Amino acid sequence: MRLKKLNLSKYSAVHDTITGSTLDTLSRDIEELNLYCCKRLTDAGIANLGIKRNAQGVVIHEAMRLKTLKLNHTTITGSTLHTLFRGIQEMDFTACYGLTDAGVANLGLKRDAQGVIIHEAMQLKKLNLACVDRITGSTLDTLSRDIEELSFWQCQGLTDEGVANLGLKRNAQGVIIHEAMQLRKLNLASTS
Repeated sequence: MRLKKLNLSKYSAVHDTITGSTLDTLSRDIEELNLYCCKRLTDAGIANLGIKRNAQGVVIHEAMRLKTLKLNHTTITGSTLHTLFRGIQEMDFTACYGLTDAGVANLGLKRDAQGVIIHEAMQLKKLNLACVDRITGSTLDTLSRDIEELSFWQCQGLTDEGVANLGLKRNAQGVIIHEAMQLRKLNLASTS
């Protein structure tokens, strides 16, 4: 089966176990996955999106072809976002009230085979963080410079210092270097 789009929004049966095992049996060709309002989905379930098992049940990693992932109105914190396929171009976290700055930082992190964090920015073009009050912006310097559209609509926790981080990037030694973003659209409406 060559399933390209899968909408599981508001599907109460979606939880951590079914997400990994079911999606792997459906198709690795899914390009758009909508998990809107899947309240039983947690960070562990997000980590399962990047997992494939061989015939013996051993976990092997095989990148999904996801381009769009909608996690809006879920309970995730973002602690496992570093496990996702780096080719994702659009993510929606609208009203993910548990999402934190540390979770956002995981969008810019990738772990090597030994589990060591290496920096490898996602290919994100569009990121929606609307109505995520726990975001201050302290980790926005970890985001990809390729983001073209970014929304913080009604992010009451976003600070001026956090917004200033959009223009910052740190090198491997942690020194701040400036690198222009490709932003075409930035929504800061109704922020504090």
